[in-house]
Amino acid sequence: MKTILSAVFALGVLLLPAALRGAEPPAPLRVEGNKVLANGKPIRLRGINWGWWQQQGTRYTENDMKRCAEWGANVIRLAFFWDDVVQPGTATLDEQKVKAIDEVVGWAKKYGIYVILDMHTVPGGQAGKGGIYKNKKDLDNFISLWQQLAARYKNVSTVAAYELMNEPDTVPCNYALYQKTTTAVINGIRKVDPDKMLVVCGEDGSVQSSLNQFAKQDDPNILYTFHYYEGSWPNGEWIGNSGEHDGITGTLPWTWYERTLKLNRSGIPTKARLMLRSDANSGTAWFDDLTVTDAKTGKILGKWSFDKDTEKFTKERGELPTEFYDSSVGHNAPGSLAVRGTTEYHGWVSPEIPVYDGIELKVTGWIKLEKATGRSYLALSWFGAKILTCDTIRRSMKTPAEFARKYNVPVYVGEFAVERQVGPEGYQAKTTTDRIAVFEELGFHWTYWNFRETTGPETMALHPHRRDG
Repeated sequence: MKTILSAVFALGVLLLPAALRGAEPPAPLRVEGNKVLANGKPIRLRGINWGWWQQQGTRYTENDMKRCAEWGANVIRLAFFWDDVVQPGTATLDEQKVKAIDEVVGWAKKYGIYVILDMHTVPGGQAGKGGIYKNKKDLDNFISLWQQLAARYKNVSTVAAYELMNEPDTVPCNYALYQKTTTAVINGIRKVDPDKMLVVCGEDGSVQSSLNQFAKQDDPNILYTFHYYEGSWPNGEWIGNSGEHDGITGTLPWTWYERTLKLNRSGIPTKARLMLRSDANSGTAWFDDLTVTDAKTGKILGKWSFDKDTEKFTKERGELPTEFYDSSVGHNAPGSLAVRGTTEYHGWVSPEIPVYDGIELKVTGWIKLEKATGRSYLALSWFGAKILTCDTIRRSMKTPAEFARKYNVPVYVGEFAVERQVGPEGYQAKTTTDRIAVFEELGFHWTYWNFRETTGPETMALHPHRRDG
């Protein structure tokens, strides 16, 4: 923990205004152009999330706030669940329950730290087909709850901002609907509190690419936010493909196809999938009798003949008629996977194949073509942990950086972190340092996720602990 702690707060301690490292009550914040101002002077918010607050056995104390101040943090993002602060079955604040937020705000005031109130869950839900996007009662309850909170904290300068909601996601993605819903919530809050800074994110789970024209609001006192979790998990992230730029075409009888492939991008692969691809093919391609072998050891990692069924291969682009199982055509015996009449890339994907860092895989099989245009081929898709450098982090910030410049607004990285088991020894601290360095370079505000968690010892949090404390 000590290593990652120094990575998170080394820059912040050096750069914080001296007055804000003391115990003076924080001054009200306001957005002007692309700056956040305190008493008319620019301030950069740097801190940490108090996530899962009061949830799953996660508890915080005044001593935790004192430690945050000692580390140099000047803000915490307090993530609370809406139904933990209301009377049962209503959207009305429960006076006793909301005192838990009052207590945190009181600690923060004592140690000169701002609090961003993050409504982490909302009435009816902010991710899915219904909830606040389709149900008027849910939206009305959502607005009402924020109005009650605004009435309570509008004159409390320690409460720096109201963050409307966490990682919204309409299904299917509907940017215009999200923008309309967000505008309604902002208008509701402004009827009660016209002055407090608001924190607003983009649609589609608050990823960095979500900061687009539909995230922009007319209200001038908004700090725009996104979450950055690229390369944050050890397994499951797509790292890259190999073998895509090769292939065969035309009309061919069953033809032997063999390639030795490796990952040519930075990352630590833990899984791979064999892809049977046919790009822009107005004809038909059949694939049969496939094998994936560790090129170094000769060990067979996967073998498929499709004599009876698809053998757990799935369609790459979903349930489209372009991919089908052909029980009448096969290489050594009837049965193969086919792709027909594609306008771009389509194909089949194998079950997961366990792999290790540095592995080279030999992929082999038979392909039959009939009036096939484009390219048909075997390729690999790799999954695992992305290993990011300052340059790759900087490139991934292109969308939020352009959003900030285009609209002349401040941007805030509300959550970012990397799990401990990603990459080699020391990588978590290094990549955290690199991420913060890029945020600083771009003028972004930031809060690290997370202070405490009970999700396991390999968590992103500074302090993992059991649910009993």
